[in-house]
Amino acid sequence: MTFEQYVEQLAAAPHDRAQHAVFADWLLERGDARGEALALELQGETERLRLMQTAHAAAWLGPAAEGVELARCAFYGPFPTRLSFKRGAKVPPLPPTVRYLCADWRALPAVASASPKHLETLEVIVGLGMAFSDFRALADELDAVAPIASENLELQLDTFAGVEAAMFLAAGFLRSALAARPTVTLSVRDGSLDAAAAWLCQAESWGGGDRWGARWGGALVQLARDRLGHFTQLEVDLAFQDEKAIAARAASAAAVLSQLRRLNPTSLEVRYPEGQRVGKRLRDTLAAPLRFLPHVRKVGRKK
Repeated sequence: MTFEQYVEQLAAAPHDRAQHAVFADWLLERGDARGEALALELQGETERLRLMQTAHAAAWLGPAAEGVELARCAFYGPFPTRLSFKRGAKVPPLPPTVRYLCADWRALPAVASASPKHLETLEVIVGLGMAFSDFRALADELDAVAPIASENLELQLDTFAGVEAAMFLAAGFLRSALAARPTVTLSVRDGSLDAAAAWLCQAESWGGGDRWGARWGGALVQLARDRLGHFTQLEVDLAFQDEKAIAARAASAAAVLSQLRRLNPTSLEVRYPEGQRVGKRLRDTLAAPLRFLPHVRKVGRKK
């Protein structure tokens, strides 16, 4: 097999460790440093692997190296699995191992034509600024991104993260082909609680998928439809790595939930990090909005 065939095989079977070990041996036999990195990945030698990835990142990223935010990229051994491009950067043809892509929405149509592939997550950076006079023009731009298949879609709004920008983006998004995606999340700046709430309140008119979310300050709130199309479930994700910030982010989540009374969800589920102990203070923080959500009787922990 050739190097390219091995990479395609790895991309098609990302969990087949036995197959990956064969590839690592093949690379090592040829004196290729990527073989050592892949072997370290398989052995769980995290510290040594990170040092190699830092030293060889530019070479392993190839044409993508100049345009990415390296801190937000991720590798499996020597092979990129997550690429995060800077605003306005051109996106070259993607390596087949990439499963998570973040890029400016005006650079993504080239990806759809040059590198058609299925992604686990597509993060679209939408900088509104003064580029549009109405949301129909924005919808046309977003339509060009639609051919990129992905299980999850995240719209990152960081130019103007207020209520007006969130509403404008929702209006354009609802007119675009992206609205058919099953899971859509808006990412806004830290503290943009009003923008997050405004985005979520558009869920009533959303005609596509079954999940509608907002992320801010690391907190994630999602609404889920039932089979009749009613939004019956609110889900709050508190599975953060930084345990010290959980209580503060729970308070932020509660603030947004309290603004969603007109959606009338019937349940509220919270996802905690594995092993996280849930104290009374945290439970009380998330229970506070229940007076604004009359149909939610209790807060349940998501398994």
